[in-house]
This record gives sequence, C-alpha cells and structure tokens, in this order.
Amino acid sequence: MPRVGPAGSGLGPLGMAKNFSVRWVLVLAAFSSVACGEHEDDKPIPWIGRTYMLSLDKPDFVVPNHVGDDLFGVAPTFFFEIGGSGKALTATLATGPGTTTDAEMNRHPRTPEDAVQDACGPSVVVPFSGADYPRSTIALDDVRLFFLNPANPPLQVTADVYGLKFTDVLPNGDTPSTSGTLDATMDFDQIYVLLGLLGPGRTPDSACTTFHDHYTRSGCMDASCMVGCGACPAPSTSSHCLSIQGQDLGALEAPSVTLTDVTEAGRPASCADSQVE
Repeated sequence: MPRVGPAGSGLGPLGMAKNFSVRWVLVLAAFSSVACGEHEDDKPIPWIGRTYMLSLDKPDFVVPNHVGDDLFGVAPTFFFEIGGSGKALTATLATGPGTTTDAEMNRHPRTPEDAVQDACGPSVVVPFSGADYPRSTIALDDVRLFFLNPANPPLQVTADVYGLKFTDVLPNGDTPSTSGTLDATMDFDQIYVLLGLLGPGRTPDSACTTFHDHYTRSGCMDASCMVGCGACPAPSTSSHCLSIQGQDLGALEAPSVTLTDVTEAGRPASCADSQVE
C-alpha cells in the first residue's frame, strides 16, 4: 500500500510535499535568470559612460614627506572618461589646471563645478580591467604631462612622467573612494624649469639638491631615509628622477566636463615650454 502522510501534512502518495512542483519552478526560474545574464556579476559597471576627476591638495602628497608644499598647484587635475564594455574598459586620461584662486588670492583644489580640461595637456587612452570592480588600476609606463606653475610670471612645461599609476581612485557606485593612491616618477631634466624660486641659473642638479636638502628628515644618516634623485626608468638615460606618491585619494564625477582629444603636436603655440635664462 502506498505510504500516505498524516492528515493535513501536505504530503502526497510518495511522501513528497504538494508544493514541490512550485519550488522546482522557482529554482528553474532562478537558474534561467543567471543563464540569461541577470546575475550581479554581469551588471554593467557603473563607471562606463561617466567622466571623473582627481584633484590633489597639499596633504594628499605623502612621499616624500610634505612634498605637496611644492607640488600643490603645479600638479594637474586628472580626468578619466570611462568607456568600453563588460570588464574590458578604457580610460581617456586628460589633465586640467590643478587649482583655482579665490578673491583673496588663495589657491584651492579644483572641484567638479570649476573643473576644466587644459588645451595644453595631451590626452591618452588607457585600457584597464573592471574585473575587480570597484577596485581598479589605471597605469602607464611613460606619459607626457603638462605642468603649470601659476607663479608670477607663470612657468610651464610638458614633461615625461614614468610609472604613472592610479590605484582604486574610482568610486564604488556613487560613493567616492577614500583609499586610492597615485604613484609617479618625475624627470627633473624637464621639471626643473618650474622651480622659479631657484633663480635663472637653475639646473636639474640644483633642483635635485634642493629637494634632497628640503625633504630629507633631520637626523637622517643613511640612504634609506634620504630624499634624492636617481636613475630614470629605461629607455631614459636621465639620472634626475624623483618618485612621489599620493594617498587616501578619490576621484569625483565631473558630469559637466566633456573631454576632447589633445595631441602634443596639435596644441596651440602658447603651450610651448618656458625657457630658463
């Protein structure tokens, strides 16, 4: 005789729940959703189609210690226009002026409201992966960046920067990152032009000596704590490179900024490097 569950138990002739078929349909529906691309991992990455900006303040530069005192305002604002599809993404990297000046002539980092692309800053498209969203690494071995020192008179130069890397600066959805980093190695064979306070006789050597004397901590007795220039990455033959790092960074969305392609050769004549007398 077939086994029958107790009255009111909801068990059928084989001891199976009467709502078994309903549960099975739900399982199949869930499986179908995954198979059709509705799984969380298959959702479009929200960076795509948006433009973000990274503007740096004095405390953001932590290596060498307090180097932001000299780099604030000289370092540009960075823009990232994100394209691509799936996990294969691109960032159109462009730059803009690093600061703005208020009525009292105090300089402040740029915000999305006053951000603007600089016509002198070459742009470049950088492929990167969105596989670890919201983590990201946007990196270039060698890139040309436009730097402007808004001194009186202003000084400017387009220089090689090596190992430029932005790690985890893009937001998690609409929540800005607070743990991003920027790494870069600057070549003072070109950057020294910006250090107008060193006078008309300044050279890459005098620039490197100044950074060594100013940023090496008091009491430092060995190379591990000394700040100084060293060999640039190959293929450069310069020996005047200095590595810097910014920490605790986060890029903000800049919806009003539309980037244009800027080539170094196609820039206006006003973008020419300043000359040292």
